[in-house]
Amino acid sequence: MVKQRALFALIITASLGSLALAIFGVTSFTKPEPDGDEPNPAAIEAVRLHPLTPGVIAAVKTVAPRAGCPTNIVSFHSDGLTQYALATRPVAAMPRGGYPVIIFAHGYTDSKTYKTDNTQYQAMIESYCQHGYLILKPDYRGVGSSQGVASNGLFSPDDTYDVLNLAASMPTYPLANPSRIVLIGHSMGGAIILRAGVAPHNMPIRGLITIAGAVDSLPNLAFHWTGRVPPDVAIKRRQVLGAEGPPSQNPAYWHDASSINYVSSLSVPVQINQGLTDVSVPPAFAAKLNLALTAAGKTHEYFTYPDTGHLFVNPTGLSDLLKNNNAFLAAYDS
Repeated sequence: MVKQRALFALIITASLGSLALAIFGVTSFTKPEPDGDEPNPAAIEAVRLHPLTPGVIAAVKTVAPRAGCPTNIVSFHSDGLTQYALATRPVAAMPRGGYPVIIFAHGYTDSKTYKTDNTQYQAMIESYCQHGYLILKPDYRGVGSSQGVASNGLFSPDDTYDVLNLAASMPTYPLANPSRIVLIGHSMGGAIILRAGVAPHNMPIRGLITIAGAVDSLPNLAFHWTGRVPPDVAIKRRQVLGAEGPPSQNPAYWHDASSINYVSSLSVPVQINQGLTDVSVPPAFAAKLNLALTAAGKTHEYFTYPDTGHLFVNPTGLSDLLKNNNAFLAAYDS
């Protein structure tokens, strides 16, 4: 494991740089002057203006415990849609005010085969639970049994609204401390929570943790992705390109929808975690977020993990990841 704080170094392969130059010639764009129009629906400003719809979080079904941690499927509401989440709580007695909360934003999944109570991320959830956290892993709309039409968290803010509405509903959940919420996102979930972090709607979010996160600018996510991009992600980016045009023709759209361009507004610490042998999400994405946070003077940590891929199945990488995650939680959420 290599730990880097406020690192002024960017890991970009020569092939990635060549690809960027071949497609656009440049990889950054200057934000245009506002023209007075309403922001496009994907813009961060639109996410900030989108009304939240908090509702009641209710237990629906009890499922098998995870490492002794009682686990339920719960329902909540987001933009008028019934959504579901996996809720795992500690065995230890609930502290005054409720358990501190982690909302875990999962990565890309097949919306038709996904099940709320799957065991993906089990080792991570068990570790957080054993450290005293109540963990809620929402499906997102249209995924599994949750209502709505599945979108893509890289190009659409819909999944971010589901995370924010779940956070806004936390005062209705008797087990939760609604004033202590940390957002953790893996892969596509990293993009989802970064968008939530720069458009937090005054939620009591204590920190953000990205794990192999797709956290670069939208142009780089769309056109400079060298990993194994799922087919529907490729379809979605082609649709956006067809509707909006490339950044060279419509820089405002691509700038305004890129969360990384708004990190100066973050008010919470961030921890970035990236395996260096990840073939799904390029490690350069995490490095770019590190540079952006450094330039903005934001409190953050940046960890890289040798011989560790996208899902952190390397036991050493996973152990180091969880040690770093739990140290971050102890330092910034107490």
